[in-house]
Amino acid sequence: MAPVRNLSMSYSTFVIALLWPAASLAASIASSESCPVTNNHCTCLFKGPFYSIRCNSMSKMTDFKAVLSNVGENAAVLELDSMHLEFLPLNDLSNSSLHTLIVGNSSFQRIHNSSGLHQPVVNLHHLSLENVTFSEKQLCEQSLVSLTVTESNITRIERNSLKLLTNLTALRISYNNLRTFRRDALPQTSKLEQLRLDSNRIHTLPAGVFSDLPHLKLVSLSNNTISTLPQDVFGPLWKPDVYIDLRGNPLKCDRRLLWTVTSETKPKRIIGKCVHPKQHFGKNIADLTEEELNC
Repeated sequence: MAPVRNLSMSYSTFVIALLWPAASLAASIASSESCPVTNNHCTCLFKGPFYSIRCNSMSKMTDFKAVLSNVGENAAVLELDSMHLEFLPLNDLSNSSLHTLIVGNSSFQRIHNSSGLHQPVVNLHHLSLENVTFSEKQLCEQSLVSLTVTESNITRIERNSLKLLTNLTALRISYNNLRTFRRDALPQTSKLEQLRLDSNRIHTLPAGVFSDLPHLKLVSLSNNTISTLPQDVFGPLWKPDVYIDLRGNPLKCDRRLLWTVTSETKPKRIIGKCVHPKQHFGKNIADLTEEELNC
């Protein structure tokens, strides 16, 4: 498992990739404006009228609620590091202007409070979890458009665990221990455009995993253990508007890949190199020919 990076490093890597509005806010330096949050665990970063809040080592739910009670309408990003609570109190964000929540190096027994009705968090569009452990794995935030889970020892994605995220366009589950990914984890009608499953332990994927995802434009499976590309798995990605990243996989370039070069359509771009057999070692899979694979 990759070494755990601190939350600020997380911000400069995956947030830039997925959370464009948040990146520009959190990259700004602190200004002379007064931070409305007075908790000594927290600091504010300003950019113009908007600001983000960073809080570290809060261990009491009362502290968290006190912070939220002072969050103004111009607060856009909340970063939480080293929190260890019974649950991640998303309900308390239901009336907040925050559109991005980043949680790192924390643990929760549950994502949601088990008592009372779940209140939708209307403005929360981006959620990132890095080195976060929790038992309950179903998210209910329909407003989310991007979700990132890294270095959290995820070993599998349960059926329907993401089915309520009907507005999700970007999903990243990286630096975990996934061995596969299920299509039925996602909503039946999905808006997903980017799927990043890099740096896991994926060897095979089920047939149809990329089916019925008409908006999918980017699939990253880099740094896994995939050795071949079955047509019933990867066929739906062989479209001219799809980008596929297979770098760092032990790809075996034999007759089983013949369909990839004879297909009438091709991906916009596919990156990956042959490892086996010896005569094709180091070749880009995008450059393979029918003659080479028929040998």
